[in-house]
Amino acid sequence: MTMMKTTGGMKARKPSRGPPPPPYTGPRFAEGIDEEDVHAALQFLVAVEPPLGSVNTREEYEAATLGRRDEIKAAMATIKTFAEESQPTDLGAMQRDYYGFTNDARYTGSRKALAVVTGALNEAWNGIGPWRR
Repeated sequence: MTMMKTTGGMKARKPSRGPPPPPYTGPRFAEGIDEEDVHAALQFLVAVEPPLGSVNTREEYEAATLGRRDEIKAAMATIKTFAEESQPTDLGAMQRDYYGFTNDARYTGSRKALAVVTGALNEAWNGIGPWRR
């Protein structure tokens, strides 16, 4: 939170989030999920994530994302399906995909974005083939 000066002293101001992200509609095609589908899902998850420091408990997080819960589940399903369809028995291939996403310039410039991306990939891929959190 930032502080703003008022006539009575300092007052906390919540960070601006800008316009809400468009709805997440899932992969582009009915068959086969590719890297761009995963990036679309990850970018949606980053966009709907509450600002860092704005929620302190799981309950606050659930309340902040309540209206997007179905879309969040769909985005996570896209990420999971990508791992299931690619090389789920080859840990090296999964690690290359993981680092391809986490080292992408779309996410490396923001602590929040990188935290969301690494968390989403680990959660969605946990238990697929040899992948473990």
